[in-house]
Amino acid sequence: MFLRARQSVPLLLKYAYAGVAEDSKAALHVRLNDKDIGSIPLEPSLARLEQAEIVRLATSRLQPYINTLTIDFDFGRGARENTELYAAIRRDSLLDLHGIPHSVMLPRLELFAEAGYPYTQWADLGRTAVILPAEPTSADYEVLLDMVAFFGAQTGCPGTALTITTPGDVQAVADKDLVLLGTSASQPLLSEWASSMPLGLSQNGMWVNESPTPTQLLNPEWAFRNEDRAKLTKLASIGRRSLDVITEGFVSPLRENRSVVAIVAVDSAKHDAVESLFIPAVRHGPVYGGVAVSREGIFQSFLVGVQAFQSGDLDPYEQTVVFLIENYWLIPLAVVLLASFISVWLRRSTERVAARRLATETN
Repeated sequence: MFLRARQSVPLLLKYAYAGVAEDSKAALHVRLNDKDIGSIPLEPSLARLEQAEIVRLATSRLQPYINTLTIDFDFGRGARENTELYAAIRRDSLLDLHGIPHSVMLPRLELFAEAGYPYTQWADLGRTAVILPAEPTSADYEVLLDMVAFFGAQTGCPGTALTITTPGDVQAVADKDLVLLGTSASQPLLSEWASSMPLGLSQNGMWVNESPTPTQLLNPEWAFRNEDRAKLTKLASIGRRSLDVITEGFVSPLRENRSVVAIVAVDSAKHDAVESLFIPAVRHGPVYGGVAVSREGIFQSFLVGVQAFQSGDLDPYEQTVVFLIENYWLIPLAVVLLASFISVWLRRSTERVAARRLATETN
């Protein structure tokens, strides 16, 4: 969700309670991602009381992937020992997210590592294909199962529509978001697609793609930085023997609006590093950008890439809103141009009116 398109979203909170004494200063506290949003005073009532309130949640407090909304009932002071205390949040409470455009610049490994996006966009993984080596190992299957379990934890649904195939049949899944599993020796697509990957991999080594960094003039959300490219180049010169796992996100060579994530286990004996990629609570180090590598169990990430694309289904109005918010520096220029157009139009209109009056007076 492109959260910056709205300042806040309404939460229709329906709740019930009982056992609130007079002068108890009881209240219901709303927190979003461990930050206080507001408090709702609870009217004194010993009997069960049904209530509903509208709470505005600031979109600046919302995260792009995982959010936690917490409702705390505080019965305050003076609660009677023999009084039944009761509190409940009704199931028909509603967080209204209508009107927020769906738009994000990909690739972004942080969305993959935190929420499985864009693969979890389809809960049954119907637009996801996993490309296994022609002769997969037990380590490849372990990574596959860990990843699918992680996806299911995000969606709450089993991945019943997931496609699993081999490099020879990759053209049949060109319209899907892809995941490459294997090593440089077992996965031939790593070398075939090296020109599309920010970090090229082969059996002999690795190298940073030297393609020019796309301009950010009209694409400020592209997460590419020349400074990170220099850091990654230095790491690549050392070699990959010290690395455990290499994770890359890039645009699919088969379709310009589909994503590919490659998970390459450099040392298959260090499966814990791959496993931690799908367990944010135990992962060490950040995962973001276009390349993330694990060294001795600690992830290091780089804002590098070859190409990017805008993901989302936007109508013309939403496209304009997203474009202006991302390129806010264009707004003063647009205002000046509009003012210039209006002033020219007014001047010409005034001149035509004056010319007609002069012609009338002459006659």
